[in-house]
Amino acid sequence: MKKNSSQPIGVPAWKRWLEFRHRVLPAIVFVVALLAVITLWDRHLTSPSLIGQVQTTRLNIRTPSGGTITNLTVQLFQQIQKGDTIAKLDPGDPLTALGNQADLLL
Repeated sequence: MKKNSSQPIGVPAWKRWLEFRHRVLPAIVFVVALLAVITLWDRHLTSPSLIGQVQTTRLNIRTPSGGTITNLTVQLFQQIQKGDTIAKLDPGDPLTALGNQADLLL
């Protein structure tokens, strides 16, 4: 037998395509998917922000006598008018409540 070392053995095109699909294509798909995830993450998961002005109104509510609030008659953020009842008070003796609290602390 005579050796012919000048030409390598040819590889069929289908074999090259098979090797490309098994070795290179998964890496390409992974990199493309990773870039897509990073792009979507950057565009859609940024913290929302708005610019605006806020005007607050703070009121001090006082009663002529002390007591304990027993019933709120308004809801959070409900608008009220002057003279509306917003809570009911138990006019219990506040000094007795303070005395009971002092006994608990001892």
